[in-house]
Amino acid sequence: MGRLGASLEELSGLLIMLHSTPHLQLEGLCTHFASSEIVDAPEMECQTERFAVAEKLVRDAGFAPEIFHLANTAAVVSRPASWRSMVRPGLALYGYSLPLQRGGDLEPEAPTTLALRPVLSWKTLVLSVHDAPAGQALGYGGTFVTKTDSRIAVLPLGYADGPGAQAFESRSRHRP
Repeated sequence: MGRLGASLEELSGLLIMLHSTPHLQLEGLCTHFASSEIVDAPEMECQTERFAVAEKLVRDAGFAPEIFHLANTAAVVSRPASWRSMVRPGLALYGYSLPLQRGGDLEPEAPTTLALRPVLSWKTLVLSVHDAPAGQALGYGGTFVTKTDSRIAVLPLGYADGPGAQAFESRSRHRP
């Protein structure tokens, strides 16, 4: 997915740096499947093979990590061969999973969903709605910029919202 960590091409240099920093210890190695719900996705096998190459490079460099994990929620169900010393059930912890697919279609021979029940819900109300012109910077630091004229809804989902914040506000009003 390219979000975190080091690519296979960067790994050798990273291992050299780790050898030069004795206060750091390499405890684990992981990857994250980008499309594990597509059971016949060719990139899954390629990613698994690249992970094996990375593991060999790590071991050949003299490291002996004990933690290895590849399997996210869909891989826990569809790819038991990817289970290593850990799995990461992710969305399944909250009672959700993506349906398994083959070639872009639902996989007929596999359960399309896990037998899960959602364990939480997230509810809120729309606080305000306003129009913003194209090119309007929004959010902390203006990190989002509208590409076109847009209608913006504000949802009260921050740390200052909700029952915990209301209880704090109530307590703090009564302090001298």
